[in-house]
Amino acid sequence: MRTVSKLIAVAALAVGLLLVATGGAQAQECSAKVSKTFKGKLVITDQQLDLGGEASDVIASIKKKSLTTIRSEEIEDVPTWGFFFTAFLSRSPGARSVSLDFFTDDGERRYVANKRLDGINPSVDLLQHNVIITEDDGLNKGKRYLVKLTSQVKGKEVVLATTKLSTK
Repeated sequence: MRTVSKLIAVAALAVGLLLVATGGAQAQECSAKVSKTFKGKLVITDQQLDLGGEASDVIASIKKKSLTTIRSEEIEDVPTWGFFFTAFLSRSPGARSVSLDFFTDDGERRYVANKRLDGINPSVDLLQHNVIITEDDGLNKGKRYLVKLTSQVKGKEVVLATTKLSTK
């Protein structure tokens, strides 16, 4: 389980170390086979993925490290979730900002929270970033969410990658 200091370190990364070739989030080159395997998928992990190496090894590693449930930690009495994501985009964002949107995973699909990421290279096809989100932002313990990474292109919302996620 993470400690408060680890979550604070992740927060510091979010603020100061947004790694990318041209701005705010991390884009890495990845083999065509890995990209094709996960195209349109948002992979949630507790550590940043290393995408270097043989495609078969990278694919196996991604599947092994992928999380479907994230655990909270109480920070100042507020449930807080910290995680990394790797988005294998279905298309380039076409914009300099993207949004990680959380919807209830039920019949209603209610919008509950989001995290905006700015300074994105509009032509990337892979995006890695860390996220810290709290109950105050709209998530709740014991819930299931549909998570979408989206951008706005010519006034229309474009879904770049998705996943389902539970919180504890």
